[in-house]
Amino acid sequence: MRVRNPWFIALIACLILVATVATALLLLGWYVSRQQRIRIVRGGSGGGVLMAVDGDGLRYLNELYSLPKTCTKANVRAVRDPLVYVQLCNPASNLVPVTSQMVKKGVILIPQRTTAISVGQSFILPGGRLVQPYAANTFEMARDGAVEVERIRIMQPPNENLEGWVVEDFLGRVCCAMP
Repeated sequence: MRVRNPWFIALIACLILVATVATALLLLGWYVSRQQRIRIVRGGSGGGVLMAVDGDGLRYLNELYSLPKTCTKANVRAVRDPLVYVQLCNPASNLVPVTSQMVKKGVILIPQRTTAISVGQSFILPGGRLVQPYAANTFEMARDGAVEVERIRIMQPPNENLEGWVVEDFLGRVCCAMP
């Protein structure tokens, strides 16, 4: 049986077009979302960065990378030199070069430019306890000894599919310049 009604044919064509556009938009959204989660390991001294894989590693990362207690509003207000603020409160100035002696129980060394996918964000408090969410500014983080970390899953050999926590300052985003 042949349908000769032009309105019916136009309706079917419109439905096919709408379904095609919707599918394309969904695939584009999925792709952009995935690209926003891709991270590249950067920073450190060129040899790589430390990734915590258990509670011992989390405690160690907190000891290494928590801001000094001198990062307070009072100390920052007392000095007018922006370089002093950087020395007091900038997490990047507190980052120590990674050496082979720093690899201990609970941490592994991840080479520079390793590709990973972000699984989530947390904060490490002293003692290695993870908290999420943790709404605080830089001064409160220094007071509490909190360190921002991202849980990542490595996407390339030799550590493919290994998951762990890396200090957020050591991860670069690949896509879209969005937080």
